[in-house]
Amino acid sequence: MDSSFGGRDRITDRQLRWGAWYVEHRAQLQRLGRWIAIGVTTMIGLYALWRLTWYGAVEWPRFLRSARVWSTPNNARGTYVAQLRPKPPVLGEVMLIANGGTSYDAVAQVSNPNARWVGIMTYELEVPGAEPQVLRTTLLPGRDRWITRLNAVSTTNPTRATLVIRETVWERISLEASRDPERYVSDRLRVEIVDPKFVPPAALVLQTGTPSVAVSGGAPVRISRATFGVRNTSAYTFRELELDILLRRGSGIVGVNRVTISDLVPGEQRAVAATWFQPLGLVQSVEVIPYTDVFNPGSFVTR
Repeated sequence: MDSSFGGRDRITDRQLRWGAWYVEHRAQLQRLGRWIAIGVTTMIGLYALWRLTWYGAVEWPRFLRSARVWSTPNNARGTYVAQLRPKPPVLGEVMLIANGGTSYDAVAQVSNPNARWVGIMTYELEVPGAEPQVLRTTLLPGRDRWITRLNAVSTTNPTRATLVIRETVWERISLEASRDPERYVSDRLRVEIVDPKFVPPAALVLQTGTPSVAVSGGAPVRISRATFGVRNTSAYTFRELELDILLRRGSGIVGVNRVTISDLVPGEQRAVAATWFQPLGLVQSVEVIPYTDVFNPGSFVTR
């Protein structure tokens, strides 16, 4: 609405009174504002001085006492924290298996001794004379993990392999995620291995009539094979399920392989075969270890 009438500005008696009061008391208002600002600044300064005095008189001595307690060997608090801290992976046997020629397989066993920690381990299975290969795997809580390096080509004649752990990143399983990590893993990694057996080259001849397969250059080689069934007895569909196959003679390992199968639905049983392109000696048992990272939602198919 236009505030003018006949080209002149409108003003009420009330506005005139307030304007006159402000002009008359402007100096007092300015002094009052300065005193309010001084009061607020003084209160902030006094509070800061009080906090500094409290920190110097109470908090800092308390910190020094705590530091002395924590730095004392075998103190109760340090023992408690040490119990909560994740223990390093436990290394088992490391074996090197010759495939013939310049090719070698390396296999190692690693255990996670922690019940509530998942370990993301970066490692290298060093084979003398072979190119370095840095790998990564997840260590499930309280479980063993067989890690393998297949077909490492060496320029020397190595007699052993070495497992070097470069880094382990630990992730604690909260109570909200799982109150019983062991049961959590068992419920999801519920896989049954059915009738594992080793099929030597002679048996392959009888079964298939094909004792050898052609390789580069047309030279045939004799093959060995392990066969078994995999049954998913869990309630989850595996997006990818790793199967580490160990061929044993007594307690020793004479062959190692890895097979990955996809989309194994609950209740399904699938026939699996692992092949070695060489004749293997006496094999007394076949061990198949299923694995997937059950704490990674991407390991399972959700519909």
